[in-house]
Amino acid sequence: MLAEKAKRADQLKLLEAIESRGIHLDPHNHHGSSTTDEEGLPLDMGQLSLEGPHPSGGRVHLNSEDQLVWPVLLLYPEYGQTDFIATFNETQRFIDHLEVMFGQEHPPWDSEGRYSPSTIELYYEGVPSGRLIRVPLEATLAEVLSSESYCVISGTPSFIVLAAGAFRKHFLARKT
Repeated sequence: MLAEKAKRADQLKLLEAIESRGIHLDPHNHHGSSTTDEEGLPLDMGQLSLEGPHPSGGRVHLNSEDQLVWPVLLLYPEYGQTDFIATFNETQRFIDHLEVMFGQEHPPWDSEGRYSPSTIELYYEGVPSGRLIRVPLEATLAEVLSSESYCVISGTPSFIVLAAGAFRKHFLARKT
């Protein structure tokens, strides 16, 4: 019982941190029912979809400095590939991660070497419009997640990564 109370207190602290930053979470579980009890408190963190879908079990948490640390999913529709960043601190910029991922070496699926920090554009699907919103690479995760048009679904922020070229032009024409 005491362990459950402590867990609930941690959950509430996490939710308060998310709410205080203006981050929008998907307010419904997969069945469309509300995730709060009669007092407006979360029923269960799993129902609130803060448990990420990645097998690593990555989930949002507060670090020792009370900063949110998120698992982040990057999608590469051109190649049907994904990358999972298990710990993306809210104060970190996207460009910092992309320079590590694409600075010196290219992933095996990018045999032409087209994906580099200077050729990449990052997008997310805006809510409720469904339109793709471009993310400035110099932006921090916190800046993007607190946008009115961003909604974290299934506990894992996700972003579409496109490199310069014909695919990006065609993809954006279909999505905007």
